[in-house]
Amino acid sequence: MRRVSVSIVLVLFSVMLMLPRASAVPALTTAYASNWSGYVATTPGQYSSVSASWAIPSVSTSSTAVYSSVWIGIGGWYANSNRLIQVGTDQDVLNNGSAVYFAWREVYPGPGFLIGYVSPGDSIAATISQVSSNASMWRILVIRNSVTFLNLTIRARVSVASQNTAEFIVERPAIQVGRRDQLTTLANFGTVTFSQCSTNQGTLVSLTSAVMVVMTGTGNNTGQYLAQPGTLLPPSDSFTVRYLGASTVDEFSSVPLVSIFALISSILGFRLISRSKAKK
Repeated sequence: MRRVSVSIVLVLFSVMLMLPRASAVPALTTAYASNWSGYVATTPGQYSSVSASWAIPSVSTSSTAVYSSVWIGIGGWYANSNRLIQVGTDQDVLNNGSAVYFAWREVYPGPGFLIGYVSPGDSIAATISQVSSNASMWRILVIRNSVTFLNLTIRARVSVASQNTAEFIVERPAIQVGRRDQLTTLANFGTVTFSQCSTNQGTLVSLTSAVMVVMTGTGNNTGQYLAQPGTLLPPSDSFTVRYLGASTVDEFSSVPLVSIFALISSILGFRLISRSKAKK
């Protein structure tokens, strides 16, 4: 009987070793924003690098101008963050019904700059990293379809608060109308899958804490759901953001040329279109 008991204990112990461990996924908090959907890494400490890969989604045609941005960044979640370093892609539809796809970089609240045009289905691998020899210098690397698309070092002085978070986000950007920013209508991007999500503190799923951000029309849990992230998947360090609906109000029905101006601004570096901090 003793031998049988020992065997049973060994079998149970083996099964326990094979069970998934809860520590493989960070402790999650759900938050709501009117312009962001995705995950924000919030494990205490300074973030000096962030990276991820995604395939550029195809957006559905629309009778009005609609917009979507997919990006990674450092900063912008906390109210006292004074900079948000970002690199990503836009998937937009102009008022004439034609879709435009391009990659960009931005240090908010400064302007965005065009990297180049891309196509639906293109594979993007992006990295933002602080240059160790100079804390105010940052390297932005973008690989498109296994070929270097951008390898640039820029200067960006950021506060300590700005380096307390790293982001993996789908956004409906803002467009400057007069002297104020106004949120655009979200384009129907279907789904976007972020994979190989990583920071200098570890992969996204290995961190101790993160915020899952749901995009709603009002920025709270009572508003219309516009986009929602799925579960974090440890094997591939990935998650998917799913489009759920456009905002209930068409913000730009009375501004027919704004989409053209927004595209020009991204090319020339004007601050007319902005991927901004989270609006909670």
